[in-house]
Amino acid sequence: SSDLRDKLHQRTVQLLVDNVDKGGNFIGSLWYKNRNFGLNLLEVGFASVNERSAEYSQYGPDYVKAQETAQAAKVGIWQFEENHATKKPEVVADAGKEPAKPKLASVTVTEVVDGGNFYVQHTDDSDKLDSLMASLNDGSLVLTGAPSFHKNQLCVAPFADGKWYRAKVVSKDKDEYEVSYVDYGNVATLRGAELRAMPAELANVPAFAKECVLAYIDVPAFADEYGDDAAEYFHSLVWGKKLLAGVESRDGAQLSVTLGDPQTEQMVNVEMVAVGYATVKKRPGRTNPVLVKRLAQAQDAARDNHAGMWEYGDFQDEE
Repeated sequence: SSDLRDKLHQRTVQLLVDNVDKGGNFIGSLWYKNRNFGLNLLEVGFASVNERSAEYSQYGPDYVKAQETAQAAKVGIWQFEENHATKKPEVVADAGKEPAKPKLASVTVTEVVDGGNFYVQHTDDSDKLDSLMASLNDGSLVLTGAPSFHKNQLCVAPFADGKWYRAKVVSKDKDEYEVSYVDYGNVATLRGAELRAMPAELANVPAFAKECVLAYIDVPAFADEYGDDAAEYFHSLVWGKKLLAGVESRDGAQLSVTLGDPQTEQMVNVEMVAVGYATVKKRPGRTNPVLVKRLAQAQDAARDNHAGMWEYGDFQDEE
């Protein structure tokens, strides 16, 4: 990731080789500033233990203990769903049977990037977030400036409502900084003088906003044809509502989810396909075959009705 590159790129490190596996691969540890970097990643929840490799390493027990600590604290990759390393091996479901449903979480959408990319907050975290926001804005913390900020650095940034929010630097151009508000997902461009250093007591609190995409479907980006229509329709389905999210898979910190509205009993993924603003992935996988079949049926109906992207016929024939 960019965080690792920024920390280790062109740095002098030490490699300690513990063993060699049957494939001739070296098993060892990377040390930077007298610190086991792999252990550090596990402690903050940015990595998981490869049990087979850990058996070769003298630090194996330390790795397992660090992972268990991160899991208990629900930090990093462990903060959204149950520990995938402790789950029983998944069995591919038969095409006609309903697979085990993912654990559902009550969420609200806090930022819409486009019709298929968005940020959510757990509704159960609202009290924690309110407490954090109060500490940032009640004057109890001293917020100081800094000469400059670098990419991926946490900071405190103002918003249009006059309040302070936790943020992270996305990019820098001279004295202009693009920042992402980590507890909500939205972005802004600010001058360096407007930013403040992140108080140490708030730096280790996990971000409340989770980046998500709609599982099993492709939605046009905002700048693409039908992208603005898709984003507007998605916004109308989710904004200001308490929804149920189920995690189908993850890619790093990005979660691939299903979204459901318990009030209307609509599944947002299916609804986006049904109105022609999304298509089923060509290779959706077999994690949830019943849902994939339902999505395919919705796509067939949208195509037949010339809805949304299908208004001029089967555009996929041209690809």
